[in-house]
Amino acid sequence: MKPARALKQGLSPLVLVAWVTFIATGCEAPLNLQGVEQEQTKAVHAFDHFKAVAASASHQVAAADAGVLLVAPKGEDGWRRVNLPTRAAFLNLASCPNGRFVGIDSRRTLWVSDAQASNWQAHPVDTPESLMALGCDRHNAVWLGASFSTVLRSTDFGDSWTSSTQDEDLQFTAAQFLSDGLAVFAGEFGTVMFSDDDGANWERAEPVPNDFYPMGLHFTDRDTGWVSGLSGTIWHTGDGGTSWTRQETETSVPLYAFVPVGNALFALGDNGTLLRLDADAWHRVELPVAVATYLIGGVSLADSDLLLAGGAGTLLKLDVSEPDARIARNGGVQ
Repeated sequence: MKPARALKQGLSPLVLVAWVTFIATGCEAPLNLQGVEQEQTKAVHAFDHFKAVAASASHQVAAADAGVLLVAPKGEDGWRRVNLPTRAAFLNLASCPNGRFVGIDSRRTLWVSDAQASNWQAHPVDTPESLMALGCDRHNAVWLGASFSTVLRSTDFGDSWTSSTQDEDLQFTAAQFLSDGLAVFAGEFGTVMFSDDDGANWERAEPVPNDFYPMGLHFTDRDTGWVSGLSGTIWHTGDGGTSWTRQETETSVPLYAFVPVGNALFALGDNGTLLRLDADAWHRVELPVAVATYLIGGVSLADSDLLLAGGAGTLLKLDVSEPDARIARNGGVQ
């Protein structure tokens, strides 16, 4: 039956459209969703873009976009996928001395777990400032670094906050808390601040040169530390921020974080860049697999194991005990 005759004989236009669509598509092969279904059954997806990773004595957690967390026993590959009731992207993640994890997302919410990295609870942070830096001190107080030189502190895991500011238009970007009570905050315009008493009092270091924008921060004690940022730049101080020296890095890509593993120190950044400190210079660790995406978070799992997180579902466990830095797949996409 031709469409014109169908209309003349009273076939409704709606039925006709359905009939013509059936004729047009009836010879096509059925849509194969097997690959999509297989991807969805995996714990780690190729479209997961991780922003941070942290580890306690017993667990490891990786945080991504769209409220996604990956959780596993420390050092193991059996990741469990956790989809929190939010579509916000995680910005940062940290573990506290009591084993609990804390994370902040792009909607100014603090997420807090129990010591098994489960039972995540949301605590909105009542501030108009943009949150970025996150840390947990030796007393399990949670600290946030934000815009307008704002520092927030909670002693009850986000139920209440105290806030202070330097009254300057700068963003705090990174924070670190050492076991001896030393706290370090870094931010825009080369800003580095120290506290020797768990944040009760603060002292400002000499600015990192060239209005530096720090993204990575690592101090081993009150005198010795590094900050990293754009264009492959790493600055080092050996005198508590009185002076800063730029170190050679062999790269021009952004460097996002530092990770200590045993006696070694690593820096990680864009285009799968992993650097290792040797004397006063940083040298590239050549990975035996191609990593085209960014590496943004890392944590030490043991004296020789380094867990890295990045874009496109990248979760990599690296054995750094050998000079050639053997790498093993750890449930992620490489």
